[in-house]
Amino acid sequence: MKETQTERTANFAAADAHVFGMLLSEIVDALKARGVLRAEDIAGALLRAEYRAEMADSFGEEEGDINGHHVAAARLTIDAWSNRLDLEPALDELRAEHTDWLATDQKGTPAIDAERIVRDYPDCEKQK
Repeated sequence: MKETQTERTANFAAADAHVFGMLLSEIVDALKARGVLRAEDIAGALLRAEYRAEMADSFGEEEGDINGHHVAAARLTIDAWSNRLDLEPALDELRAEHTDWLATDQKGTPAIDAERIVRDYPDCEKQK
């Protein structure tokens, strides 16, 4: 069966996204090895991506899109990166802090904000 143009376009987009994910993973490995990234930096970025995915799915739902693939993809990414980079402790801590922030009056900076993470976790030890 011959692949349609729509299928080719979708397959190329999926492959492109996959290669981009591999590239990002390699960059993160290099930055961790240089001592530039902490687990909290990566965990915070993953949680911010999950939050943005939730917003995208909510917006799509309001527009009639019932697929909601963004959150599912974000959670799969979090699971994969967490396992690969042992991020569970950092994810748990930031999730708990963010949940506490959401449960209060939401004053100040969210726990998953990049600048707050840099402020709260300033020391970056070189990974071995």
